[in-house]
Amino acid sequence: MAPSGYLVALENLRGQGWLDLTFGQLDGWWRFADDYRPHHALASPEVWQTALADAGFVESDVLGVDRSDAAREPDRGVIIAQGPSEVEELPGVWILAADSGGSGESLGHQLAAQNQTVVLVSDAPTADPASSGAASNDTASNDRGPLVHDPGVTTTTLDMSRREAWQALFERLSVETTLRGVVHLVSLDGQGANVSTEQFAQDVERSTTSALALLQGITDADTAPTVGVWLMTRGSQVLEHEPAEGIAGSQLWGFGKVMAREAPQLRVRMIDLDPASSAPLPDLANELLH
Repeated sequence: MAPSGYLVALENLRGQGWLDLTFGQLDGWWRFADDYRPHHALASPEVWQTALADAGFVESDVLGVDRSDAAREPDRGVIIAQGPSEVEELPGVWILAADSGGSGESLGHQLAAQNQTVVLVSDAPTADPASSGAASNDTASNDRGPLVHDPGVTTTTLDMSRREAWQALFERLSVETTLRGVVHLVSLDGQGANVSTEQFAQDVERSTTSALALLQGITDADTAPTVGVWLMTRGSQVLEHEPAEGIAGSQLWGFGKVMAREAPQLRVRMIDLDPASSAPLPDLANELLH
């Protein structure tokens, strides 16, 4: 729950010929489709106040309107409204491909505190073919029941390098729930600037392979998050004299730019965290939600 704020807007309040002549050439001017405005895009003060009350605003008024003549329609006015005393975030499901350092877990609890259901996914070791045959080693594939959808954090493990494992996870989401977002935090496990060539290659392979499999799994499951997929890095974008602590994660920025063009429905975006400090998780949760 969070305190609400105030709405202040300067609006035209009635249709006028010059407005229709100017903006009526645009398709968007006529794309209103609601019960409040049956004939025109612009609405009267009374319609505004009714719509705001229906939306949950507790008080509203329109300033600069002469109400002494009921027959006179005002041209414009300043609309002010106060929101409800508390606002609850709309519920939704978040899938977090977690790091091993705890950033994903902390972010998950921040999202859960805002009425979100979080599935925190850890990387399971790849199954040994000699000991387990062709059996999968990820719990998401073995457990075919629906995921928990109450606000809170649910943990599971899967082989993040396998698109089939991710697909199985997304297909376990109930059709009655809204997949709001997916966050990939695996690259936060990078070993810093003083890595060997072999360690650098391992960091790049793990972060990019898991990100590719994750996006393939989303596509295979025929779903898409409403606010997008986020690729999180730390120190991969060097500014001025910053140390290149997370340079291996820079590979994800190139990958993310390609995916943003090839799969625009996934709304892939990147955030690079400050390498000098831990992420301000409350601010990060708000950034993801809004």
